[in-house]
Amino acid sequence: EKSGNKFFPVHRLDRETSGAILLGKSAEAASYVQKNFSSVSKEYIAVARGVTEKNFTIDIPIGPARYSLIKKKREAYPGAEENALTLFTLLSSSGNYSLVKAELVTGRMHQIRVHLKYSGHPIVGDKMYSDDETIYLDYVESGLTEELISRAGFPRCALHSSLIVFYDDYEMKDIHVTASLPEDMSSLVAVLKL
Repeated sequence: EKSGNKFFPVHRLDRETSGAILLGKSAEAASYVQKNFSSVSKEYIAVARGVTEKNFTIDIPIGPARYSLIKKKREAYPGAEENALTLFTLLSSSGNYSLVKAELVTGRMHQIRVHLKYSGHPIVGDKMYSDDETIYLDYVESGLTEELISRAGFPRCALHSSLIVFYDDYEMKDIHVTASLPEDMSSLVAVLKL
């Protein structure tokens, strides 16, 4: 609205995820990138609970959560309907927290969040995929309260889209779109000494 132009989303980020997102200047441009979105590289930064391995891969399919009170919640388990592959790299750790880079090989809904939960390292502030799903249920009922922030560890899911790389046929080169950590996550990283 501020620019007076209309933009068309190529993809989406989860509501509480910050960072880089691609928008097309026309519906045709957005549609073209969407058709080739499997070739787009995406990297994220997350603050996870616990100390992860240095480099690890989660190659476990994702499907609807089988035993959850949350209808839209997903879960990683053998036999689930959507193949999902995420590559993780430990960037730093301190105390009981890790700063990790996640590279998506597939692009499933909530994939990084689900795979980190599966690995035993849920993302700090993730209400839906924490070890206590009542945090999410209380959030839906009462909104974001100081007590809920205390239980979750952060006001939002500490997940950030830091890099998107796609090939531009018009420029005939890879385009790198980066987004620095926002102030809230930078502060969290500093407080946790990551």
